[in-house]
Amino acid sequence: MIGRCLRLNGFKEIVKNVSNQSFCSSLAVIKNNELSNVETSQLEKQKIIEELISKNTDEYLVYDKRLDANLAPFSDKVDLEYLDDLMPPLNATFNLAHYINRMPTLQRLVDLGVNLYVLEQDREIAQYLIRLDFNRDIKQHLLYLKSLGIEDDALGTWITCNPLIFRESIENLNIRLEYLKSKKFTQEMIQMILIRYPPFLSFTVKRVDTALGFLQREFRLTGNDVRQIISHHPKVIHFTHLRYKAISFALKEVMGFSGDQIRKIIVGAPSCIYRDCPHLEKTFDLLHERNGYSRELIVNSPYCLTAQLSMLVARINYLKLLNLFQPDPKKPCFTALDDLCVVSLPVFIEKCAKTSVLDFIKYTKSC
Repeated sequence: MIGRCLRLNGFKEIVKNVSNQSFCSSLAVIKNNELSNVETSQLEKQKIIEELISKNTDEYLVYDKRLDANLAPFSDKVDLEYLDDLMPPLNATFNLAHYINRMPTLQRLVDLGVNLYVLEQDREIAQYLIRLDFNRDIKQHLLYLKSLGIEDDALGTWITCNPLIFRESIENLNIRLEYLKSKKFTQEMIQMILIRYPPFLSFTVKRVDTALGFLQREFRLTGNDVRQIISHHPKVIHFTHLRYKAISFALKEVMGFSGDQIRKIIVGAPSCIYRDCPHLEKTFDLLHERNGYSRELIVNSPYCLTAQLSMLVARINYLKLLNLFQPDPKKPCFTALDDLCVVSLPVFIEKCAKTSVLDFIKYTKSC
């Protein structure tokens, strides 16, 4: 196109060359009866260019929108769809949505409910997805996942959580499932694991076996304990033995729980492993040291250790303001830990505070 930005250095020489050439040579296709109009337009453009040179207002670039005017359109002989295919290659931004129209595999993934925006944030995954062929790389895995109990409407979310599943061969996936069966995980347990934590299926047998062994030894768990924990909280397999050791040390050495009490806490609230040690220690300090809940009560309601600290503080202080807080189960109006940590706000207000949700909200805003 003549109307592009041109550098002043050598600009006059370019204009001279342009003036010596027929403008017709710069067009893809042109009709014979349009020749006189094009030549007239070319003379006008040369005058504009000479005017820009004489002004010399920019040290680097000169540009005038009039240079783009009156260009002849493409003729009917030009294949516009072919021109549309002449797109630049995928760039470093990996905006996958921009390339859906030219990649049928991405279209099929979107139809399944896969969130490409989430996946394209990882450069490696984005590069991996654009190389996939649906029939060759994806179809058999989808049928396999459905055979394991993954519902059709959940496939998109599942793949979004574990897009690298297509790297694994069906044979390797079967080996991993057979390993779980050898450890007496039932079909229902396996289905729960895969639905709740899709990346689990990508872990090698060695990694899973090592993690289960560390988990069992560190917290003195039985086989049934391990199966129960992994079935309901399969994400614990994601953490290393160092996390298990840190949690065990905090519960035993810092908080003073016995080995059997630690086992009960982990079995009753496996999500304790998700929390970092400072959070567990601060929660224990609030409940036991500052407000008098015994270790036995905490063991019986272990989820209290994973509760949001600000919520616990607000509820305890609100009950103290109303003279309704009682951590001793032997005394009247005992405040159970489950009422502080587990139940919803309306239930807490109705059962413990005997006021209204609005009053509680006003109290929290005044603090």
